[in-house]
Amino acid sequence: MGAESKITSSSPATCDQTRKTILQEGNIGQTKHFSWVGVLRVHYHKGEEFGVGVTGIVLIKRKYSIANAYDVGKISKNYLRKEGKAMFIIRDNVTWSSTVRDYFTHPDYEDSVYNTIALLELEVQINDVLSPICLTSKKYNITGHLYAIGYTDEHMLLEKVIYNIQNVTREHCDEFYNRIGFKEEHDTPKRYHCGFAKNNKNHCVWENGMVLASNSSGPWVLIGFGIKGPGCYAPSRFIDVLSYLPWIESQTEEIKEIY
Repeated sequence: MGAESKITSSSPATCDQTRKTILQEGNIGQTKHFSWVGVLRVHYHKGEEFGVGVTGIVLIKRKYSIANAYDVGKISKNYLRKEGKAMFIIRDNVTWSSTVRDYFTHPDYEDSVYNTIALLELEVQINDVLSPICLTSKKYNITGHLYAIGYTDEHMLLEKVIYNIQNVTREHCDEFYNRIGFKEEHDTPKRYHCGFAKNNKNHCVWENGMVLASNSSGPWVLIGFGIKGPGCYAPSRFIDVLSYLPWIESQTEEIKEIY
């Protein structure tokens, strides 16, 4: 059960201890809630074309965020340092951002698995501006109080969204993806959770970076990290973060346990 899990934090102090239980689903605007959900923005230019690429991230340490390895791995580190910024909404309609010092892709990515995690090392430590989401070092109960949290640009600006998620077994999830033709091995995470937004009857596509989190034990705990694919009422896949915790520890050397 979640209440029995060890919670790990990114600092000697604590991870986010918010215990919000009454949740409005759908678009919740540029709210201060869930401030650990962010985006990586990268300016690009091809010839005379200029634009901004965006992918979802989640803050897990004072200086580290998780991102999708495929989204960041195809960008040179020098270019990302120059043109990339990690952005978080820390108060209602107020953002905080940092340039990126470095990134590290998980070895799965080198084995041609596109949908795995990368760690972004931020140039500026967050201090007291916001707190990272909590991590769990043991198997977590995901049968209830499960939510997908991320961003949408449906109103031509980045706003947060949240959906109550119903867990789907791996067997049923694989059956669904095989049926719709999503069989590419390099697109399938090695370890993942699956679930659908039970109160959203729409058909949609979720981009990389939706955060799968639970507050069943009190504070919000990171369970999974979403990959691009079917979302809303269709089963969506989330990389299992717990299985990557030893690698995260080895890369950050900042994880300290609290009880």
